[in-house]
Formats: sequence, C-alpha cells, structure tokens
Amino acid sequence: MEIKQFEDKNLSQYSYAILSKCEKKIILIDPARNTQPYLDYAKENNAQITGVIETHPHADFISSHLEFHDTTGAIIYTSKLVNALYPHHSFDEGETIQLGKIRLSAINTPGHSPDGISILLEHAGK
Repeated sequence: MEIKQFEDKNLSQYSYAILSKCEKKIILIDPARNTQPYLDYAKENNAQITGVIETHPHADFISSHLEFHDTTGAIIYTSKLVNALYPHHSFDEGETIQLGKIRLSAINTPGHSPDGISILLEHAGK
C-alpha cells in the first residue's frame, strides 16, 4: 500500500491517491481539476484508477471526479446527503470500500459542510 499526497499550492488544497500495490488499483480522494498528475502516478505504478471519493462538495475548486468517471470508468463515492445528480455510489457512515488488503470506511463528519465525510483507512487489519 502507498498513500501519495498531491498539493495544489494555488488553492491550498490537498488530494490523495491510495495505491494497492498488489492489485495495481488506485482510489483518489478529492482530486483537483488537473487530471495529469494522477494519471502520471497511475502510469508510474502500472496501476488503474478505479474509484474517486469526494469528501464534500467543493465550492472553492472544481474536482476532476466526473472526468475520471468518464475516461477510466472510476466509481464516484460521495455521501447521500450531497444529493448528487451525477453517477455515484453512496458512501456514508458504516459503508466501506475494499481494495485488496485496504479497507476504506466512511465516517459522517459534518462541519466544513453538513454532508462531509472523513475516511478511515485500514491496511491488513491495522
């Protein structure tokens, strides 16, 4: 497993790629608009981007979640409280995503927005 942080200095925004090295699959968290850094990372690791988690609606920047869905088939995960009109899977408290030995669990954490989620990552039970 590898966690890669991406920084958009102009927006003071961070996003993440969770790589399952065994499965060669990546889930992105809150990707910025420019898809190229994520695509480059996937290529460097001979991996496929299979999912995108949006932790909340982003009023301060445009996410690339829809582009990843359209170009790679990545599943978009977001809270049902967002009432998203785009294709997505609900990802709320008690729901998990399994990626090999990686387990991502949603935790509803209203605050920055009432529909925000945080993500608990477990790897091999830790």
